[in-house]
Formats: sequence, C-alpha cells, structure tokens
Amino acid sequence: MDLVSHFLIELDVSSTLIEELPSSIGDLTSLITLDVSSTPIKELPSSIGSLTSLTTLRVSRIPIKNFLHGFGISRSSLIELDVSSTLIEELPSSIGDLTSLTTLDVSSTPIKELPSSIGSLTSLTTLRVV
Repeated sequence: MDLVSHFLIELDVSSTLIEELPSSIGDLTSLITLDVSSTPIKELPSSIGSLTSLTTLRVSRIPIKNFLHGFGISRSSLIELDVSSTLIEELPSSIGDLTSLTTLDVSSTPIKELPSSIGSLTSLTTLRVV
C-alpha cells in the first residue's frame, strides 16, 4: 500500500473534465469524502463498495443513471449522500441499509417514488426531494 492510498481522506474532482474513476479507487481505504459532482462521469466503478471509511458521497449533476446497484454499499459509515440533479430514476431498496445516513439529497432527479426501506433510515435528519 502506498502513502496516498493510506492517508488520502478527501478526493474532490468536482467541476473537472474527468470522465471516469479508476477501479483502483477502492484501494483508498482511508477516504472519507468523495465528490465527483459536475463531471461527465457516467458510471462509478464497483470498487467504490470497498471504501469502508467513506462518510460523504457526492455525485450530483453528473449524467449517471444507475446508482448503488451492485456496489455493495451497505455500509453503516455513510452519513451524507447527494445524488441531486442526476438521471437516477430509482433508489434500490438497499438504501435502507445505510443506517448512519443523516442527509439524503435526491432533488431534481426523475425519482417518482422512494423505496419503503427509506423508513429504516432512523438517523436521517435531512431529506431533499424537490
């Protein structure tokens, strides 16, 4: 393990022209915040599920359609999730596994209905849907 993957706690590539994240992003075991907002990224690598220290994930204003499906993001460490202004049409029922989530922003998305598992988010204090 190199020093970057061991000590990097925040990765902010928002408002850049980066089109994809490498699968090696899952090696950033100390990463707490990942922000890819306002980039042309269309897919996130499944290795994001390996980011066990991640507390904040921002993917707003990117042309992503599917999210959380197959990522194994059923971590209790995630506190803030921002998928606003994306093309995501639905949240998977596994969203209810994010038991430490306090902030969820799904505003300006084509999501018409939230899964019933949202009721399992007992730590949720902020839900943005408009």
